[in-house]
Amino acid sequence: MKMSFKNKVLIPTIIIFVISLLVVSINGYSLLHRVVSAKIESELRIFNDNLMVQLHQLDNVIAVTEKTLSAQHLVSARAILHILSREDEADLTQEVLLKLCSRFGVMEINIADSDGIITHSNFDEYIGFDYKMHDETNKYMKLANGTITELQEEPRLSVSDAGFKIFCHYTGIARESGGFIQIGYDIDAITQLRTVIDIEQIVKESKVGETGYGIVILDGVISAHPDEDMLGRDLKHESWFENINSGKGFAWKNIDGAEYYVSYNNMPGHTILGVLPKTEYYAVLWESLSYTVVFIAVFLAIVYIVLSYIIKRILKPIKKVTIGLEEISKGNFDTRIEGNYSDEFALIQNAINNMVANITSYINDKIQAEQIIHKAELEKFDLLIKVNYDTLTKIYNRRYLDENLDRIMRTHSRSGGTLSLIMLDIDYFKIYNDRYGHTKGDECLKDVAKSLSDSITREDDFVARYGGEEFCIILPNTEKNGAIQIAEKILYRIRALCIKNEGSRASDYVTISIGVTTGKVLQSQNGEDYIKRADEALYTSKQNGRDRHTFLPMDIKCSSSDVI
Repeated sequence: MKMSFKNKVLIPTIIIFVISLLVVSINGYSLLHRVVSAKIESELRIFNDNLMVQLHQLDNVIAVTEKTLSAQHLVSARAILHILSREDEADLTQEVLLKLCSRFGVMEINIADSDGIITHSNFDEYIGFDYKMHDETNKYMKLANGTITELQEEPRLSVSDAGFKIFCHYTGIARESGGFIQIGYDIDAITQLRTVIDIEQIVKESKVGETGYGIVILDGVISAHPDEDMLGRDLKHESWFENINSGKGFAWKNIDGAEYYVSYNNMPGHTILGVLPKTEYYAVLWESLSYTVVFIAVFLAIVYIVLSYIIKRILKPIKKVTIGLEEISKGNFDTRIEGNYSDEFALIQNAINNMVANITSYINDKIQAEQIIHKAELEKFDLLIKVNYDTLTKIYNRRYLDENLDRIMRTHSRSGGTLSLIMLDIDYFKIYNDRYGHTKGDECLKDVAKSLSDSITREDDFVARYGGEEFCIILPNTEKNGAIQIAEKILYRIRALCIKNEGSRASDYVTISIGVTTGKVLQSQNGEDYIKRADEALYTSKQNGRDRHTFLPMDIKCSSSDVI
């Protein structure tokens, strides 16, 4: 059943309307999703940044404290070394060392000999310990051999044989009598400083949406949480925690069977989380989306009503215009839009009718003009062919060679450019003509000319028939090696033609002899100088047995080393 023009307009319009509604709804949802995400992420980021500032301040306090303690420990260690240097080795009993520990607030004093073995210590189980046997303590041998005089380690956990654990900051100083002392200072208070900082209040006061909250995790264990029952929970083996315990960002995570939108950030030792339940996230999203959908639906309904009214008003004249344009598009330029219209449609009617009349006139004029131009171009092309091309071989002739060689010489003499020129001759061509006839000779000339043309690829290079069976190749801006490579390629291509020439004394097949010359073009030179020099090289090739090429430079006499 043929569809009416009205339906052709209304049905696509309805389809476009529905598709537009879907597209706008999808885009609206996507936009709202981004807006809601941005809003929620902003709240989560503010929470994270607040905690990060607090924890960074804490880190700065710890760093300053560690630096101060390091300086104090070094002073204390020097004082202990001074006291020990006045004591006799036999008097360094454990009781003496324990008194020094008590006096200076030291956890450990170890005295080692020049071999790195502890000889005295306030811990009996440390006596005999060899510093060389452990990667962690081998660094102290630099004190023993005098390479350095003082050494401070990073804080580390020291465990005695009895299982006693001390978080120590070790300082070592070389002894003048040989060996060194190692002092261990208890700085466990620094490691506990993070845990005694009260960040619970920060977590409780920070707002994340209506039902969201924050979590602070220290070394994989919850240290701050709104729910006190969650404090101390170890998360190191929780799959959701393993994916967020480094870096920072946002992610959906299933925590204890519930979905949360999580903002996470990490600093040494700490992981900070801001979590928002999935239900609140989508509640905000759907609330915003519902208002948007209502607005879009009302707007599109108004657009549809207005569009329907406009279509109804313009449908009838559009149908006539459409039919007329269809005829014009088929090439029926006698067609005219009929009818009495007003306003814009009268302008359209006149414009189309005038356009068709102008097109008809233009096409007729264009056809006549193009016929005249085409005829002139053909005549010009025919003249160009006759003047510049050899009628037999379809390559450039002697006239074109002379004119363009002079032009190239002038250009190269000004720029100091290099020019290579190749002259070549078909060996024993007269014998070939006499044996096989002039028709075969002409075919041979054409085959050779085509091979020469196929051997050059650059735009400025060209081949010309110099006369009879002699050809010339002009190679602007080509050095000696490039010209010789082309000559060798030409020799190979002619041999590959395998044209029988039983009268040749050089081969059973048609061969050529080549002369090559190269030089920087001087103002005193002309094209004839290059042709003459290449011809001399060609003569040398013939003298040396033909089927070869010879190179003679323009600026020196030919020597035996130039014959190739």
